[in-house]
Amino acid sequence: MGVKNEDRDNYTQYIELKNNCKKLREDTYKILLKLGFTPQFGKNYVRLAKRAEVYRFKDLIDFRNYNLPSRLMVGH
Repeated sequence: MGVKNEDRDNYTQYIELKNNCKKLREDTYKILLKLGFTPQFGKNYVRLAKRAEVYRFKDLIDFRNYNLPSRLMVGH
């Protein structure tokens, strides 16, 4: 599960990918490193907390773009 969170009181943002599968977290962490990010590895999460990285990742994955190309839509 992934989440983008904003703490307006502390002016921070982060993207957190939570999962209890250690192997999946490790693989996610390694991929983010290869993509030039500096992720944080936690007990049940991998997190991007640097503001510039949050925005870069958001753009990279086209976050919240619900206009999928027709080739990816079910029933087409």
